Amino acid sequence: MTKSDRPFTTIESAHEYLSLLSEQIAEVTNDVMREIATATDRKQERRAEAWQTVLYTLTKLQFNTASSRRLVNDLRTLRNLLFRTGDSESAPIAEAPAPTQSADEGRRV
Repeated sequence: MTKSDRPFTTIESAHEYLSLLSEQIAEVTNDVMREIATATDRKQERRAEAWQTVLYTLTKLQFNTASSRRLVNDLRTLRNLLFRTGDSESAPIAEAPAPTQSADEGRRV
């Protein structure tokens, strides 16, 4: 497979895909909720239960998609920090102050 055959050649394209997927899942979730309401109104319990299972699975997919979007965003941020231009190679990215701890805090469990 050549590089041009791959659908996600950049982190940005993967993030865009996950965003589009998330939007589509939201639309389908609304449709499924209408199907559940229709089946419930018509007293079609087994059909409503099947749609509830679809809704549960879509909810899990939405959660995992949102989590993946955050991870891809973190990768973009890290890439930008690692490959930013204009800074000297040896300069630290950020220096956090050393944590201070009193003698009493160190003994707490």
